[in-house]
Amino acid sequence: MKQWLPPERRPGFRHSWRGVIGLHVLLLSLAVGGSWAWAVEVRAEAAPGASEIAVARAAFEYRDFAKVVELLTPLLNPTKIPDRSLEVEARLLQGVSLFLLNRTEDATREFEQILRLDPKHKLDPFAIPPSVIAAFEAVREQMHDVLNTVLAERGETPLGVPARPNVDPPTIQTIVLPSRALVFLPGGAPQFLMEEPEWGSVYLGTQIAGLAANILGFALGQPHCLAREPVVSCTPQSGAARTRALAVQYIGLSVLVTSWVTSTIHGWLTFDEYVAHIEPTTGT
Repeated sequence: MKQWLPPERRPGFRHSWRGVIGLHVLLLSLAVGGSWAWAVEVRAEAAPGASEIAVARAAFEYRDFAKVVELLTPLLNPTKIPDRSLEVEARLLQGVSLFLLNRTEDATREFEQILRLDPKHKLDPFAIPPSVIAAFEAVREQMHDVLNTVLAERGETPLGVPARPNVDPPTIQTIVLPSRALVFLPGGAPQFLMEEPEWGSVYLGTQIAGLAANILGFALGQPHCLAREPVVSCTPQSGAARTRALAVQYIGLSVLVTSWVTSTIHGWLTFDEYVAHIEPTTGT
């Protein structure tokens, strides 16, 4: 009768366990080695120019546009990138960098090449400045027929008719400037015309009062005449009466002239400010 023994005390147990562990280690080594070999193979098969484009992309993000041009020019002139999507990216980095370096003609050529590769390519407004996008779309519009030919050859849907911007008709604004001669008008007219009605009322009132006093003084100084048939007899005013009438007449004339001159000076000093605030009249 055999005696029962625990597994660890059975003959050959340790050797079989070590064999299992060794087998697992061997399989794990083969798996790791295969993965490493696959990674090396994939790295070796990376598209030509991909590393340069990655470096250029980093330089573009740091706004080193001259470095971008330096890196990509050898790849693009002539083209050494067989992958179309990579070439589009490279030419986009190159074109935007050239545009921002004020090399507009060179940038336009790159934009043309991008559109020939991908006629429907759109720029990202969150990454590309608006001025560059406007220039790119202008090139697309100029190449509209050429791009449709390219799309037709590829069996793709052609571009639509380029949208024309909705431009409002020009607005004509007319500014009517008054003549400075208006400041010499009497009766507070300069102030009324230059939108100062309070001052206009003051000058108008004082000039009317001065004119009325002048007329009254003239009337008081005239002889007192009575009509008696068949003749008219006139009695001259006394000397004192004539003096009072003449004083009233002169006072009225002085008030009239002083108010008129003051109104003219006031209008002359405020004329330029009034003209500067004239609102234009709008027409089409």
